[in-house]
Amino acid sequence: GCTPDLVMYNVLMDCMMRERRYDEAIDIYLHLHGSQIKPDAYTLSTLVQVLQLSRNIDLLPRLILGSDISYDLVACNSMLSALCKSGFPSEALHFYIDMIGLGIRPDSYSYVGLLDSLCHLGRIDHAVNLYRSVVTSNPDSDAYVHAAILRGLVRRGQNIMAFRILREAVRQNYALDTVCYTIVLHGLFRGHFVQEARDLFDKMKDSGVASNTCTYNVMLRG
Repeated sequence: GCTPDLVMYNVLMDCMMRERRYDEAIDIYLHLHGSQIKPDAYTLSTLVQVLQLSRNIDLLPRLILGSDISYDLVACNSMLSALCKSGFPSEALHFYIDMIGLGIRPDSYSYVGLLDSLCHLGRIDHAVNLYRSVVTSNPDSDAYVHAAILRGLVRRGQNIMAFRILREAVRQNYALDTVCYTIVLHGLFRGHFVQEARDLFDKMKDSGVASNTCTYNVMLRG
């Protein structure tokens, strides 16, 4: 005879997820939606994890978009990442616009999701302009912001543009890591720019950025 509250639903979803009973976790979410209780950011984060683990991430737009959920920055970033990774860049872009409309201030993780979405949609100029705007206003941006634009460009075959942006970031002394260099090295080899890749690898060593196993694999395969 107890009337469950939001905390009860969230705990049940989390327990079902930990037990790998993903269908039951989704059923609990659907039952919550059928009640008068409003899901919160924790509910959203749990649902995203459930759908990713169960490989049903394609259900995300139907279950989430348009839902009456109290979003916070963490939940929005989870949503952006999940939508883009599951192949819904247009929905991710619209969600970002809605997020700004809610008055939620984006952070580096938000920009990563937005950059991924723009690159997936082939809107390369918009992505590059956004990236430059972000790093100009936030010169201490984390390395994953730089990695996001570089990865997006390489995926679209814009290998030389990625190389130029990396060199520009080096000149500006931005926070670059091994991942950034490895992404561009991979792109250069894909584009058959072997000498440029060798020169970049030498500059990477000279700058003190340590190579990892992935970097060496890229170099050997290239």
